[in-house]
Amino acid sequence: MASIAAEAGDVEGLFLYGDANDAGIYGVEMYVNGYKEIVLVDDYIPVYSNGRPAFATATDESYWVYLVEKAWSKLHGSYANTIGGIPGFAAQHLYGTATWTEDHYETAA
Repeated sequence: MASIAAEAGDVEGLFLYGDANDAGIYGVEMYVNGYKEIVLVDDYIPVYSNGRPAFATATDESYWVYLVEKAWSKLHGSYANTIGGIPGFAAQHLYGTATWTEDHYETAA
């Protein structure tokens, strides 16, 4: 998520409408098989009994992190289906571009 927020405007570009709204409904633009789709989510975020978010955490007061994660989870059927994974796979859906993964582990010869 930090890589999304690295460039000004990237976060706003993910949302159909950049402003908060009274209805609490947001359209998040994601790419599926190279085609842009709008994933609609509400602003109800799963939390633990102590009020802390159950999944993603933001280092500041940014609410967009929770909305993008919720859209990603909805796209894949549930939060459980999105645990772990390869960041490049998520980037394909957020940016609509090809990605690759580099293996930085040394292999024994």
